[in-house]
Amino acid sequence: MKFYVALIALFALSAASAAAGDSDKSGKNACFLCIKSYIDCFNRFGIQGCTGKNAEHYSYCRECTGVDPFCRARWGLSLRAFHTSRTSLTPLQLDFEQFLPESSDRLVAKRTNALVVCHGLFGSKQNWRSLAKSMAKGFGVPIYTLDMRNHGSSPHSDNMTYLDMANDVKSFLQEKDLTNVTLVGHSMGGKVVMALVLDPSLPKHTVSHLVSVDMSPADGAISPEFMQLPVRQFLLTNLERDEETGAMRFRIPVKILLRSLEHIGRFPYDPPKDASSAPERVWNGPALFVKGEHSKYVWAMEN
Repeated sequence: MKFYVALIALFALSAASAAAGDSDKSGKNACFLCIKSYIDCFNRFGIQGCTGKNAEHYSYCRECTGVDPFCRARWGLSLRAFHTSRTSLTPLQLDFEQFLPESSDRLVAKRTNALVVCHGLFGSKQNWRSLAKSMAKGFGVPIYTLDMRNHGSSPHSDNMTYLDMANDVKSFLQEKDLTNVTLVGHSMGGKVVMALVLDPSLPKHTVSHLVSVDMSPADGAISPEFMQLPVRQFLLTNLERDEETGAMRFRIPVKILLRSLEHIGRFPYDPPKDASSAPERVWNGPALFVKGEHSKYVWAMEN
């Protein structure tokens, strides 16, 4: 309900600003290389200590060499596998659901033509079904919920960068001839929509508003909640039964997603180097950032 109200408030804004957090571009953060190493580091130093230039932190993270039995048994991946993601920029045709309004006589309908929703890591368009129905009724505009590549019913690909995912969404908008749309992205989807509006090839008037739910345009490792029980249970919603064998299987390519975790934690465009410098890309449209009370992904924006 809070998100619904916040989204309505966006359309009353004449302008908005987005801040990008500090990002360490000096080298690869060892925490990206191994899930267990990052979680151990987080528990010991906290999120700011684990992502900061802390000598003890770096020494601690290097203790994970990639032969840790926990990592090999659970993930079946070497450290090198986390650096194999490529950018292809060949768009995939995303699966989607469309929810049409009963009436267009709403204030929001005067400011935007449609809402396009991008889910988070391991999610799918189904996660937004109930809210999408409410938004279509309350906003008076069509709502499109997408399955990102390697998620839901959309095609799979070894390439899983934000430039690839943003290109998929841009292709969807062009195929549906959608303009003046509001992009809504949650978590990983938040970075997807932010990367899209920063794409210099995006045609003018494609996007009217941007909403990022629990995500900032900054680099940051995957949260330790990734390994906890609620997320593992959420991952199980991606199980389906094989029609030929009757066995249960994941409908998402888990190994591809695991190999892509480093890139999912990053952002393709650089923030300003200091207060006097300009960012690599700028989008000047209205933007709303919705922060969860205990969020670990938008803390950098508060500074």
